[in-house]
Amino acid sequence: MTGLWAWLDGLGDRRELAFWIGVSVLLHTLGALLAWRFRRPLTGRLGAGLSRLRHHWTGPLLLEAIRLAYFLLLPYLIIVRRGVLELQTLGLLGPADPGESILGWGGEWIVAAGRMATVGLAGALALWWTWSNFKSRISDPAFRAGDPGPILRETVYLEIHWAFYRAAPLVWLASPAASSNQWLSWAVLAGFAIVGLEAALDPRAWAALRDPAQASRPLVNGLLCWLSALGFALTRNLWLIAAVHAALAWGSMRWLLTTADRRRPAADTG
Repeated sequence: MTGLWAWLDGLGDRRELAFWIGVSVLLHTLGALLAWRFRRPLTGRLGAGLSRLRHHWTGPLLLEAIRLAYFLLLPYLIIVRRGVLELQTLGLLGPADPGESILGWGGEWIVAAGRMATVGLAGALALWWTWSNFKSRISDPAFRAGDPGPILRETVYLEIHWAFYRAAPLVWLASPAASSNQWLSWAVLAGFAIVGLEAALDPRAWAALRDPAQASRPLVNGLLCWLSALGFALTRNLWLIAAVHAALAWGSMRWLLTTADRRRPAADTG
């Protein structure tokens, strides 16, 4: 392990960051391929073992531990603590002194909140159109129960993941403290492209697009990712971006549940 850290130290910040981006995309692709491979129950001892693990309380806990390590520990505990990325580059801190402001932002909070409110309104209209024009179903029992916990968890995971992919091009194209709108725009587009590449390597996304009942899911994720990128370009405040993301996701869930409840009596009557 010491040899790995020594090798990474010799790469420099930009090359090491590129290495971790590659590792992240590779791990995501491997996880997606495994999930696709085991989407149907297997036979034999392996299938029986996986079935027992899936239905045992340790199975979901193990899965969430793996997801937590991937979405949070990889970009933050490894990269931020190694000094390759800074919290300001990720959008978690503003340019001002945190001791004299709120997380590095002063009056900018008001301006940024106004901009994100506009982004959120545009996103709500786009989501309403998407959900209205696609036959969608909520398959997760927690979502069907209206539990906001999964929405908050997935919002944190996705926004941190996307922020990681946005921050890397910002370091490559300029410097971690760069504030040039030109570099910021290119970094946002490059980060969005990395997310798109990751999605293109996921067979589950292609299968969902071919299923009318599931097609809205990758489209909505792509829309939320684009809104997140736009919000970052306008505010560079990940806290407000995550808040708008969570509000849009929760609003979508409530709208889908309400729509399903209205349709169910009509279907039962018919």
